[in-house]
Formats: sequence, C-alpha cells, structure tokens
Amino acid sequence: MQSCVAMLANCANPRRSTAAGQRVQGGMAWRGVCLAVLLLPCAALANPGEERTPTDHLSPAAELAMWQEIQHNVELLRQQSLLPMPASPNAVGYLFPLRLAPGLPDAAGFRVSAFSDHNPAAGAVLDYNGGSRTYDGHRGTDLALTPFNWNKVDAGEVQAVAAAAGTIAAKANGDATDHNPCDGGSNADPWNYVALIHADGTMTIYGHMRYNSLTGKSVGQTVVQGEYLGTAASSGNSSGPHLHFEVRYGSYSNAEWTDPYAGPNSQPQSLWLSQRPYLDSAINRLSTHSSPPSTANACAQTLTHLQDSFTTPQNIYFYAFFRDYQGALPAQLAIYRPDGSTFQSWQYTTATAFASSWTGSWLYSLPAGSPPGTWRFEAVYNGASHNTFFNVDAPTSIAVTSPNGAENWDRALAHAITWSDNIGGEVNLDLYRNDVAIARLVSNAPSNGSFLWTPDPALAIGPGYRVRVASVTAPGLADSSDATFMLSNDQYLFSDSFEAAPLTPP
Repeated sequence: MQSCVAMLANCANPRRSTAAGQRVQGGMAWRGVCLAVLLLPCAALANPGEERTPTDHLSPAAELAMWQEIQHNVELLRQQSLLPMPASPNAVGYLFPLRLAPGLPDAAGFRVSAFSDHNPAAGAVLDYNGGSRTYDGHRGTDLALTPFNWNKVDAGEVQAVAAAAGTIAAKANGDATDHNPCDGGSNADPWNYVALIHADGTMTIYGHMRYNSLTGKSVGQTVVQGEYLGTAASSGNSSGPHLHFEVRYGSYSNAEWTDPYAGPNSQPQSLWLSQRPYLDSAINRLSTHSSPPSTANACAQTLTHLQDSFTTPQNIYFYAFFRDYQGALPAQLAIYRPDGSTFQSWQYTTATAFASSWTGSWLYSLPAGSPPGTWRFEAVYNGASHNTFFNVDAPTSIAVTSPNGAENWDRALAHAITWSDNIGGEVNLDLYRNDVAIARLVSNAPSNGSFLWTPDPALAIGPGYRVRVASVTAPGLADSSDATFMLSNDQYLFSDSFEAAPLTPP
C-alpha cells in the first residue's frame, strides 16, 4: 500500500516542495492527508496563472481616445433622437454581465478577481465592503475566467451580456492581440469593448473582449437585457483573461464612475437586480480526470486530461474547482457506485481563510473487479449540490430511438425525443436538416432518455430532419437519427389509441 507522502508526489505537478506532505505551487500552499486507503486530497492550483489578479488600467491615451469617441457618438445619437432621456437616477437594475455558452458542464466560469477601489489615496486600496479585494485606482469589477482560463478564451465559452437594455454608444474591435500579455501585445494596445447607455442615463462598459467576437450590431442600435455582446478574453492592457465591467454617468468621463455594489464604502442602493454576496463561495466545476491538469506556463492552455470513462484497474483524479473558497466552510464529497451505494464519503476543510480561486483534488485507485456501470461524484458546498458522472468498465454509448427515420411529426404538437445511453451525465440535443445543424433544442438536459419537444413554428415544413444527442462532457460521444423525419402541418384531431380509466369499485 502506498504511503500518503509517496502519493503526494502524484498530485498537480508541484513546483517545489517544503516539508513532507506539503507543496507550494503558484505561491499557494496546499496540504494532503490520507482520508482512506489510496484516497488523496489536495488543494492546489490547476493553473498557476489563474490565481493572478488580472490588471487592466488603460493608458491615458487609450482612455482619452475612448472617452472622446463616446462623447462624439453620444452627441450624434442625441441629435438623431436615438438616445432616451434619463428617466431617474438608478432606475435601471443590472443583470450579472457574464454567462457560460450553452451546453457546457461547468456550473460557472468566473471569479471576481477585483472590485472597485474606493480609496483615492495612491498606494492604498478599499473595496465596497471595507476589504482589499481590489487594486490601486481600479474603477470597475474584474471577472476573471476559471477554471482553464485560456481554454475558455479560445473556445469562446464565457459570454459578456448586456446588464440592462440599452443603446450601443461605442464599440471597438481593433486589437487582434487579445491574449495579452502572452501574444506580443503591449500596454498601449486599445481594448476590444462595447459601451451601452441605459434609460436612466448610466453607461456600462464591457472591456477586454475577444477579437471578432463582438455583436454585429452597430452604434445607435439597441440591445435587450441579457443580449450577447461578445466573449471574454484579454485584449488591450490586460494581464490575463477577464471581463472588466464598469459603470459611468454624467458626461461619461473617467472621473465619473460608480460602483454597482451597495456597501459601507459605496452607495446604499445596489444597481444589481440581485447583488451577489461579497464572498460568493461556490464550486464552478466538478470533474474526473485521467491525470492532473497541467500547463507549461501562465500563457498556455491547460492540458485538462478530462475523462469520464475508465477501465480498471485505474487511478481516477477527482477535482472540485472553487471560487471565493473559504477553508472553514466544509465541502461534503462522496463517490457512489452504480447501484447508488456509497463507495467513499468525506468532508473537506483547510486552514486557508480565503482564496479567490482554489482547487481541491483527490486521487482514488479503483481495483479490477469494481462494479461496472455509471458512477457518480457529488460535492455539496455552501448549500449547493453538484454532480458529475463517470463510467467504469462499461463502454459509453448513446443511441437515438425516436425520431429515428420516416416519422411524420405535426409541427404544432409536442413529441417525445427518446434515446438510450449509459453515460449518466447531461446531454445536449440538436436539430439538423439536410445534415446541417440548425437549432439547439436543449442544453444540459438530464440524461434520462426522454425530452418533450414542441417544434418551433418557424421551422420549415418538409423532410430532411434529424436529431442528435451528445454528451456534454464528451461531445464526440453522440448519436443521430438513423434516417430523416418530416415536419408537417397535419392537425390530428383524433387519437387511434385510448387509455382506459380504471373502474371505480361500487
């Protein structure tokens, strides 16, 4: 049997070691204690670069250029009566400005890396709640991408959305070097951004977005609350992937900004429709891996080694990626066999008071003869439950059973899309016509073998349709209708089968 210290050497590629049973990676200590035979808990950074606090001060020249462009556009839009007159201060409530692209297994893809700085003194900082989660002179909210930040940038997985309905006052898509500081960009680069003006006269700015990801709408056009604006990246003067969200008022100069968070050092009235807690402690992702995620450096994509199908004997790495981690707040974790019985359960706490980004990892060796089928890994943290599924000695499969060819489905009625699988996790359902994807029917649907679908009335009448069911965690694991089916306008007024109601005894 391996010792706990020997097993620690397998965990998360530590950069240097100190005492036995402790490693330091990316400046953060983590410790391991054997919970059970061959069970290894670790608390380590999967990507050292993700723990950095991205910084994003625009150069004075870039700031001036942006302000002048906004002022110029605002004047033109007002002359053309394309900007509403402000209704009243703080009349607009903001949605959170980030969301995950549909169909991803993550619960969330961000952490707050910096709030606004309310201390005007140079070299001193103060966030809205009286803490120091900011940096000198920062006047927005930085939402860093995690876990696997560069992977998320390159896949366009984290979308910036309009916090409120508004009019596009300015947008810029001029910085092709949107992987700063890793792709040859400089601090003088302009950022890719969108600025919206809302009904109450406030303006929101969404900065550091990915080149060529911005909305196709132009200055002067309107967006609705929650509408897509672009994807988060690291364009302009930025030290890592994040969205900079900022609120301005008045003439929209760099001196006229406000913090949307209500708190003792900010305004008493929150601008958010639902203000998130100062310590927004949660699990962003729960996953299983064939080996620890690793990265060559802070500029490289993470080699995730994600895997959800294993053949025993097999070492399986279990990961929980936290944001706003509080070590004293216990995480309850468990691994369940296919029959629902508990294989292992434990509580996870650490001596770390707080970490904006934190990774808990555990190694378990499943011996040959482990029960085959779909297993479940569960974590409960801060009142929220998360699950991910993996297979052991049972090759994963998905098979669409309906529609599977030659069906004639009335476009006005609901129809059951059915499939069989043994993946246990969630699935995405897509509609194809003539082998071209035309619609996402549902994202992250429970893999329970059935989804009730009413076709969109805008879908064309005729043949050539197929349905594709795919695993969320392993998109290559999928199946489509064997043959095409048809949508029609037939209105079936009568059923050719009836279900008899049970007789009520006298």
